[in-house]
Amino acid sequence: MPTGYSQCARPQFGRHFATGEDLRGNRTVNLLLLWVPSFRLVVVTSVEIPPRTFPPLPTRSPVDRVPAPLLVLGAMVSIQLGAAVAKQLFALAGADVVACLRIVVAGALGLLIWRPVFRVDRRALPGIAGLGIAIAAMNLSFYAAIERIPLGVAVTIEFLGPLTVALLGSRRLRDALWALTAGAGVLLLMDSGGPMSWTGVLFALLAGAGWGAYIACGAVVGRHTAGHDGLALAMAFGGALALPFLVTQGGSALLDPMLLAGIAVVAVCSSLVPHAIELTALRQIEASVFGVWMSLQPAVAAVAGMVLLGEGLRGAQWGGVAMVVVAAAGSAWFAADSGRRAQDEMARRGRTDALSADAEPLKTRAGATSEAIRLERAAPELVH
Repeated sequence: MPTGYSQCARPQFGRHFATGEDLRGNRTVNLLLLWVPSFRLVVVTSVEIPPRTFPPLPTRSPVDRVPAPLLVLGAMVSIQLGAAVAKQLFALAGADVVACLRIVVAGALGLLIWRPVFRVDRRALPGIAGLGIAIAAMNLSFYAAIERIPLGVAVTIEFLGPLTVALLGSRRLRDALWALTAGAGVLLLMDSGGPMSWTGVLFALLAGAGWGAYIACGAVVGRHTAGHDGLALAMAFGGALALPFLVTQGGSALLDPMLLAGIAVVAVCSSLVPHAIELTALRQIEASVFGVWMSLQPAVAAVAGMVLLGEGLRGAQWGGVAMVVVAAAGSAWFAADSGRRAQDEMARRGRTDALSADAEPLKTRAGATSEAIRLERAAPELVH
């Protein structure tokens, strides 16, 4: 006899529902339906429903517990470690080949990790192409620069690119002072106590220009693409531009396991690790504070060059690094402060407008005719 089956002495028509829960958390619904046409009994019982499950609460990873300043410092150290390793690889294949291999590997990693959507808005295509060119030019110029001048000097000069973008178009005296401070710092960097490679300085300036173009094109791409799609496509485009040169100039060096292993280390240290750490840091602090802390990049590069590559700087050069750091940090801080003030002013005006609207529900719009006002008063639902 089926579970829950019961005989009836006479024909019945009815329904009965009973619910329960066992020790495992399974809910059981005992459903009894009695319908007796022609004295036939139909019974359906004991329907088990799986227990309700809820998504687990998000847990914090060990990295999330690290203070934000240490995360930002770790990201900068990782970037400069990658640059130091890349400079050691120049003896195996040359700076240009290492740079092209780095660009190609970065483009491939971007496609594998972010898996972008290839169908994008046409308005984003020029920005993606420009961003890819900027990435390729920035890497080629930077590697050519650190081949000729110390790492700390190259990074400090390159930092003029984003600083120029931040100060461009400003008419404030304060921003002009930041620009003069950075320029004076770069002049102090030229005091190397010996011959300075002006070709290396020029390549560092070109790398800074590429960094500035990266920021400008990235803003355009960000408006027309979602997530990392635009950046991944731009990196792939830059890799496609560098691939023919890599194939023709790399030769047998591309089969060197030391070179390939070194490039893998550079890719991890210069791209994957900093990106993950920076995203974690940005969950703890504001982007403006993050920008100020990242202004320490030239100083970190100078220390990395001294410790990892034996590239000591003179006292005047350390002063130049400090001046560029102060200029970049000051510009980022006061720009963020101005942005916060503008947002507060907009919020205050929004609250004032809302209060005015509540106090004057039948306001007269500028340029409205008497007929429009009459229609608004007669049928407000038509205009709200």
